[in-house]
Amino acid sequence: MVSADREGVLAAYRRRTEEVCGAIPAERLLVFDVAEGWAPLCRFLDVPVPDAPFPHMNSTEQFWKTVRGGPHWAGLLNGLDHRSGTAANYHRMAHETG
Repeated sequence: MVSADREGVLAAYRRRTEEVCGAIPAERLLVFDVAEGWAPLCRFLDVPVPDAPFPHMNSTEQFWKTVRGGPHWAGLLNGLDHRSGTAANYHRMAHETG
């Protein structure tokens, strides 16, 4: 059951990414993987790359703590539940895989 939920969440994410990429002109859109660091972001913004290291504040561990931990996230996910099963499935998947 968890793998079906995971696949549904990933499919929804990919569909939304494609929608955004199709709706925003390429010169105004940066599809960015934070693992790439400053260079692509600074190039897109036409600013120099800072001397400071790229921040890594949202580790996988911290992400799951946040998703599981607070009333803000629980309320957000419950609020989305009536519009789409995706959020509810994602929330359940997070608890089942943790």
